[in-house]
Amino acid sequence: MSKQPSWSTAGRFLIGSGASYALVIGVTAGLHEIAKISTPTAYAIALVVALTFNFLVNRHLVFRKSTGNQRSQAFRFVLTSCTFRAGEWLAFALLANTTTTHYTVLATLVQAVSLLLKYVAFRRFVFR
Repeated sequence: MSKQPSWSTAGRFLIGSGASYALVIGVTAGLHEIAKISTPTAYAIALVVALTFNFLVNRHLVFRKSTGNQRSQAFRFVLTSCTFRAGEWLAFALLANTTTTHYTVLATLVQAVSLLLKYVAFRRFVFR
């Protein structure tokens, strides 16, 4: 029997995703502007921080009734997240090279579709 998503779970997922976005921007800017770390390095560090933050938020706040082993969930989370990031990049590259749509619109579209798919994947595969 599959779990039906609740609006409160979806809402918590959206809030956590927004917080993750703000965290990536804040950590990147802070490391670059204050610590004088190059932007690519600062962004890479921010992504690792966000990955950790996202796992903890999703496991403990979004999918609260998850009873699986934390280590196996972390492995599935990292695998799923990396797969989505690769898919996002491929979708963006394909659209950017085959349409005349502005890149910011394409990035927003790709991220929005990915966010919906990630919610389903996390609920069914990672935090079951």
